[in-house]
Amino acid sequence: MRPISLPFSILSKNSNRRALLWAASRLAVGSFAISAHAAEPVDAPAGSITSAKTPLSNQDLANKVDALEAEVKQLRAAQVKPTDTRDVDTVVAAVLQDAGRHTLNLPPGGSSGHDLDKGFFIRSDDGRFALYPELLFQFRGAVNHRRAAKAGGDASTENGFEIRRAKFGFYGTAFDPDFSYRFLWQDAVSGGTPALQYAWGQYLFAHGIGKGDLGIRVGQFKDVVFKEETTPDRAQLLAERSLVNSLLGGVALGSEVNGVDLLYTGNDSPLHADLLLHDGLKRANTSFDNEQPVTTTNAKGVTTTKNVSTNFGVAGRVDYKLFGRWGDGDDFTGVWGRENLLVVGGGVDFTQADHNNIVHWTADVQYQLLHRLSLFAAVYGNHTEFRNQAGPTDRNDIGAQVEAGYFLTRSIQPIVRYSVTQLDRNFKVGGSGTFHEIAGGVNWFLGKDGALGNRAKVTVDVTYLPDGTPVFAGGDFLASPNKKEEIVLRAQLQLSL
Repeated sequence: MRPISLPFSILSKNSNRRALLWAASRLAVGSFAISAHAAEPVDAPAGSITSAKTPLSNQDLANKVDALEAEVKQLRAAQVKPTDTRDVDTVVAAVLQDAGRHTLNLPPGGSSGHDLDKGFFIRSDDGRFALYPELLFQFRGAVNHRRAAKAGGDASTENGFEIRRAKFGFYGTAFDPDFSYRFLWQDAVSGGTPALQYAWGQYLFAHGIGKGDLGIRVGQFKDVVFKEETTPDRAQLLAERSLVNSLLGGVALGSEVNGVDLLYTGNDSPLHADLLLHDGLKRANTSFDNEQPVTTTNAKGVTTTKNVSTNFGVAGRVDYKLFGRWGDGDDFTGVWGRENLLVVGGGVDFTQADHNNIVHWTADVQYQLLHRLSLFAAVYGNHTEFRNQAGPTDRNDIGAQVEAGYFLTRSIQPIVRYSVTQLDRNFKVGGSGTFHEIAGGVNWFLGKDGALGNRAKVTVDVTYLPDGTPVFAGGDFLASPNKKEEIVLRAQLQLSL
């Protein structure tokens, strides 16, 4: 029988070398076996692997197999390269673009998916356009118990369910990765027509300034001063922001403003800073000349609303990161933390109105021990100067808070908070000038080992107010400022897509 021979010159000319090399090795081994067991020697063509005139011994056959395997390995290493998926993507994109020019003008291929940090996304291949839909749903059950709240001195207990927040919108980049935008609408606790919360565009116009970038943001957004207020709703440690933030912090500022924000930012820069020029406090969703209705409560608990005109406002904030990632600083829970974190910061806002000048200020620190401890502490203050009106000439309020969470497991996080607010002695509410907030509870992050994080979590907390509180509807607190204790139980399911 004639032995099978396959010259290696053929292999060097074949584009699919990997498959042919494998086939060659198999065929060669077969030829050795056939030659070794042939009954009669036959003539072999020149260049064949074996000779029919001199049968091979077992040792010679083994040596030939070893030599062939060595040559196959050398050819494979020199001529066969692994497939690079980036090359495939490039070819596909080029084909689509070419087809678009000549036939249906198809857009270039894009990508879409879901990221736990940012949610769903749609993105173009060149990275210039990205769209992230934004949905937030917080369903809450609350029980509020107030001592001696009724006219006869009896206690009062209120309970029920509410949709605390229902928000929808989108954000992303357009035309250039340096240009970003955000639009968000929110429904009030009591329902009704959704109102615009955010509408802004931002452009990073200078890179490599130190280790950071310079940018400008214009539109409607939250005042930059108070970190607790600007930290996203879904990333709060307890079911609601603190009482001191309501009385002196972000809620007191009116949350959103219309303005122009010059910012210094960047992932590699340890320093972040904002300088904001705005219309003044409580001017969200108003025209440039509109007055803003402001509601106040006097010492007898009577509320009045009047229109107050603000002339302008200026705000600034500076944050310095000693270690960690900036992205982790946008989450008080630390559930998706990637590194230990320590950030210190502070801010101030000055607003001039028709009959007063108001200064709000804060200083804060945020610390996270990866997947263990999350800590936030802050002091708050405001100073008001009154003009052209009877009564006190100024007002000074101050407050502080500290809150912490500790992971027992990756999905279970006990949480605690303490805050105190000290109002000016001339502006007590119901005869009370000091309001304490003592709270504790637990976060349960859904998914395997809490993998869904703030996208899906359940929060249960209990708040004890030994001196009662002025009204704080968003926190499910009811007005009881006459040094009458109040206890509030909240259980909240949060979904964020």
